[in-house]
Amino acid sequence: MSPDLYPITGSLRDILFLMECIIAFIFLEFAIIFYIRIKNKGKELKVLQEKSYFWVFFGYSLRWIITIIADYQIYDSYLRILMINIGYTILIISSLFFIYIIEKYKIFVKQFLFTKIFIIMIVGYICILFISLEYATLISHLFWPIFIIFFVFYFKYMYSDLYKKGLIADFKYKFLEFCLGFFLIVVGYQLTLTSMIIVFGLIGRLYGDILQLIGIFLIFLFYISIPSFSEFDWQEKICSVLIIHNSGLFIYERIFDEHNVNNNEFIVSGRITIVKMLFEKITKQKEALIIDQGGQIIIVQPGRFIYGAVICEENLKSLQILLKKFIEKIESIYYNILKNWDGDMKILRPIDDIAKEIFY
Repeated sequence: MSPDLYPITGSLRDILFLMECIIAFIFLEFAIIFYIRIKNKGKELKVLQEKSYFWVFFGYSLRWIITIIADYQIYDSYLRILMINIGYTILIISSLFFIYIIEKYKIFVKQFLFTKIFIIMIVGYICILFISLEYATLISHLFWPIFIIFFVFYFKYMYSDLYKKGLIADFKYKFLEFCLGFFLIVVGYQLTLTSMIIVFGLIGRLYGDILQLIGIFLIFLFYISIPSFSEFDWQEKICSVLIIHNSGLFIYERIFDEHNVNNNEFIVSGRITIVKMLFEKITKQKEALIIDQGGQIIIVQPGRFIYGAVICEENLKSLQILLKKFIEKIESIYYNILKNWDGDMKILRPIDDIAKEIFY
């Protein structure tokens, strides 16, 4: 550390102070938004990703608040380094919560792999804290590569789950916004570190703050353009998929939540409800129909020769899109068969392969 650099003075002091207060405030606002989402949703299953983002935004905001106090107000070099390490520790622990919550519902490489790596590194980091604050500050930067590698896997998951399945229009460009925003925040953060200030001076920190603000703006554009995070977790909400011919005969059924089915007679009554509904309500229906059955949802999508139904825990746009794709693909492949279907189920068995392609 170079004590001569702090507290920050000079012509750039005020603009740097203002920009970094804005950064801390924006991330705190993001954390509050996700906290409100968590409170409003209630169910644990619905808030996993909201919880993960709450922690990382909250930790990053607190880190900046502590850094601002240390870099602009503290004259004692030891006290400043101590506060900087407190800020790093908060950010590292909040990043651990982020990774743990994401890995709780999605496995990357191996279950809780990155969580375990982070815990081991945190234990080592805390041990070094008691030996040397300055060494601990240097060691704290090693967490960034692991966090970035984790995000690469997370980006890959989002891309394959939302873009390849066509759940969000133009997601490829929105996804690039998110990646670029994340990259700018990481680079900008690095430019605000003391080691970079020694090389580039305070102008480097100014550029770092500017890059972070641009990155925040891009991530904001991404979040306002995508649906609720519940849409990411559609696989956790789906209970069963059914396909019914216009004649009223069941063609196909895939049960996703065996535990839910075994402990709830909804599937049995749901079948009866769907068949009855087909002849009473849907004969003239051309658009998707949503039916709430005592806390569980039936999404019905009519086709030309068949009707598809998804029984799920929450009405999600993503499930409506996937069901529509499922119906369209079945009718495209089996058009001539369904047009004059004689009730032969064997010829329709490959529908299961289409279901695995769409819903897995």
